[in-house]
Amino acid sequence: MKEASMRRWIRILTMTSLLLTCGSLAGMTQESEAERILSLMREAMRQPEHVVFTQDVNMSAILSRWRFSATVTRRGDAVSVHAKGAPSFIPPDLLADLADFEKALANFDLEYMGMEQVNGLMCHVLKGVRRPQFYTGAIEGRIWIDEHEHLMRRTEARYSWGRVRVDHTYMSMDGFAVLARQEASISPFAVRLTVTYRDYRLND
Repeated sequence: MKEASMRRWIRILTMTSLLLTCGSLAGMTQESEAERILSLMREAMRQPEHVVFTQDVNMSAILSRWRFSATVTRRGDAVSVHAKGAPSFIPPDLLADLADFEKALANFDLEYMGMEQVNGLMCHVLKGVRRPQFYTGAIEGRIWIDEHEHLMRRTEARYSWGRVRVDHTYMSMDGFAVLARQEASISPFAVRLTVTYRDYRLND
């Protein structure tokens, strides 16, 4: 009787160990797949060391409309945004993240979630939360990366004040894929934005 009981406990411990191992391997596989996709995306979306451009923002809410422009300067990892006429409820970090969401990803622990279709394109989906040592910007987010061109086609970010979802389109300039247009929605404010990009100056 004791032998049968011992064998049963050994089987239980063996199965538990196998399940834990499989769970760890699945986690490692998700992490490695996320890193592989991010590596392809970074190569496809590499940017010049220095770039300046203009964002023309058309924003609408239930009863109001706003139009304003912002000049964005990116030098290495530093991004600055100078907006003219932006309403006071638009946080500065939102415009910075719109201009360079890839930089915001450096603050996230990301995992691979599978495939979804976005605007007719099959995309890899990555999901992540902000690392605890960072205190500003998005708290968590998801990104959709085109499986063929490896460009970010959609991003979704949750901030302390709400959630932003953005669809991205690109144009080619001097061998770089640069933003051409973004369609964004902001909740809970029921705000929609269309951002058009122009007047690029690369490595001036």
